[in-house]
Amino acid sequence: MRSNVAQACITGILIWTCAQGDVQPKTRYFKLKAPIIAALDGLPGMFDGKTIGMIGGNARQFRMMRGTRVDEKGVPYPGPYELRGRKYGTQNLAKLEHEHAADAELQVELQKLLGGAKTDFTEWNRPFMTQIQGIKDKILELMHDSCRQRQIPTKDSFLLKWANTREGDEEIEFRRDINSFNDLDRLLEELCNFMFDLINSCPKGFAQYVELEKQERAKKAQQAQKS
Repeated sequence: MRSNVAQACITGILIWTCAQGDVQPKTRYFKLKAPIIAALDGLPGMFDGKTIGMIGGNARQFRMMRGTRVDEKGVPYPGPYELRGRKYGTQNLAKLEHEHAADAELQVELQKLLGGAKTDFTEWNRPFMTQIQGIKDKILELMHDSCRQRQIPTKDSFLLKWANTREGDEEIEFRRDINSFNDLDRLLEELCNFMFDLINSCPKGFAQYVELEKQERAKKAQQAQKS
């Protein structure tokens, strides 16, 4: 059973995350119901503290790619992709792509940016993909659970289409199938939501992560005193 302390920690950090603009206001996190989550929660090499920290870091980075984060003062971070002197995230680039579909020159510029954004995604997501090798069938089950609770039909899910490929071929399939900022942004949104759903469903792993962070802060404090 989830302890009150672990639940409070998870709830607190997710509320803080929402407040920092990591999610759209309408978004909320779900507790995954697939039975496998309880077996993997806190298990070394699976969803332990180190993995939970990595997943959370990836999700925040992907929200930065989308341009949906704000700082502690509520000021939006600029998106990482520059187009004609302005910074954009994938969310706004998808809108430009749609609204100016007839502008051939702009579409060429967007395709060049898209190539860089796809490289960013594959590089930042590679540690997660390495971590789940061998248990991909279980991860796919959890992804289906997340999409089902968000009422995303399987046939419409970019996340499930991307994940439901032969193990080891994910990067090849991703580069082949993601051909627009709309495609990329939808994948990022679904993947981020899944990752935070996963964190919300792993109280043991999250408690381990909190302890690792505590130990790291104590270590740095000791080093500072010695210097």
